[in-house]
Amino acid sequence: MFACLPSTKKNKKESCLDAYDICPGSMLPPKEAERSVNSTNKLMPNNENQPKKIAPESHTNTIYRKNKLLLLSNSRKRGILNLIESTDIPTRFNFFHHSSPSGGIYQLLENIEQKTCNFTTADNVVILIGETDFEKSNDYLNLVSYIRNKLPKIKNTNVILCSPTYICGSMLFNGRVETFNVLLWFDVSNHNNACFVDSNCNLNFDMFSPYTGKLNKTGLKCIINDMLNYIKIVPPENVTSLVKSDKTFFL
Repeated sequence: MFACLPSTKKNKKESCLDAYDICPGSMLPPKEAERSVNSTNKLMPNNENQPKKIAPESHTNTIYRKNKLLLLSNSRKRGILNLIESTDIPTRFNFFHHSSPSGGIYQLLENIEQKTCNFTTADNVVILIGETDFEKSNDYLNLVSYIRNKLPKIKNTNVILCSPTYICGSMLFNGRVETFNVLLWFDVSNHNNACFVDSNCNLNFDMFSPYTGKLNKTGLKCIINDMLNYIKIVPPENVTSLVKSDKTFFL
């Protein structure tokens, strides 16, 4: 008996449909192929004439400005800047440091209005008073009055005054420092023009050198920590001035 094999021939109508499923118009006669291509083009939307959809603006490129922190110091103590750089201050703030170790308070606050002209209420100015003005007797009332007249020139900025520190075993020096600190604290409390930080508040004998009687690195770290507790930190989302850029940089 002979087996009946299925016929491989298809009628013209079926072959056209199969060809259309593979590639419209590829195996059709020229006229029918042109019609099929035109019909498929009518079904496909024309993107050229339609308005392009704009993706929503991404906030990943929005860079918030860092709070500025200016440290003014006339202290002769070495290692202050290195200790600050070892903390998280450079990453949290746009940090500036102006030092005048051989000058007194008059030189320390000179041109302070120019140094803080672009500062805002989200920024901070820390004034770290050194020992220069207390090595000999001075008119501390005039020094306090000079500071009082200089502070209003620092506009729209948080000002932190760190008092000078004692020296172990130096009674005359410590008496001058104590007199100045009391006058400065009383003046700042009455005028409410700055935040007064008593640098000697949390110090102990282990934070002073047994040879010179001056602060060691542990004592400096203690003062820096006390200073940070008084610094006003404004969250980035509350700072109005923003910078939008495609580049990753910080102000």
